[in-house]
Amino acid sequence: MIFGYVFIKIISSPYDEYKLTLVNAPSEVNVGDLATFTWKIDGPQGVIYHTALYFGDESVSGRLGKELAPVETKYNKAVLTDFNFGKYTIPLLFVGNIKFTSPGKYYYRIHALIKDKNIWSEEHTINVK
Repeated sequence: MIFGYVFIKIISSPYDEYKLTLVNAPSEVNVGDLATFTWKIDGPQGVIYHTALYFGDESVSGRLGKELAPVETKYNKAVLTDFNFGKYTIPLLFVGNIKFTSPGKYYYRIHALIKDKNIWSEEHTINVK
């Protein structure tokens, strides 16, 4: 039993070490106004090529798996793409902007593609007036 636990920790630990944290974000914004989001990715030093915020009008509760790509989620209404394609050394702090074109309550998560695995933050909300 101990061997099984150690084996699972060895396999999953490289991905469990990464953490996506929302540092600063508005709780509400007006349609057409610039909304600024700040997030950080902590973990072992390395290079990633993608991080973004994905927004949807339906909540997706619980933890999202590492095999779940953004296109497979309900976060399909807007994307903050300032760091969609690049070369970023982590740990790193990101600051990005987005303008919403439609009012409503949006649910969102931070996403990063790290070593071909989808890493997700917890879910957050923003009200667009």
